[in-house]
Amino acid sequence: MYSAPVKSIFHRCYDGLRFPDFVIPLKGPQFKGRKMGTQSSVVENSLDGKPLHSYTFFGSGGDAWVWMRLETFDGREVKVVSVRLKDQLPDNFTKEFLIKRSG
Repeated sequence: MYSAPVKSIFHRCYDGLRFPDFVIPLKGPQFKGRKMGTQSSVVENSLDGKPLHSYTFFGSGGDAWVWMRLETFDGREVKVVSVRLKDQLPDNFTKEFLIKRSG
C-alpha cells in the first residue's frame, strides 16, 4: 500500500495513476491542453463502464491521441487519460480492449 500521493512530473491529470508497461504519459509539446480537454468529455463517455485498460483513438494524423482507462496506485479510482503507446499492441489485446467510437 502506498502512503504518500504519487505526483506526475508531466501533468497533474496523471497524478496517482499506475501506467502499465505498454503505455507512457504524454510529455511537453505532445500535451495540447485545450484540444485534449474538448476530446476528454467525448472519450470519457465512450469508455465509461468499460474494463480497465480499455482504450480508443481520437483524431487522426498528428492530432490523434490514445485515450485509456488507468487505475490509481491504491486501486480506488479509474481515470480516462491520454497516453502514448510504447509499441504496437498485440492483436488479442486490441480485440479485447479497443473501443471503436462512432462518428
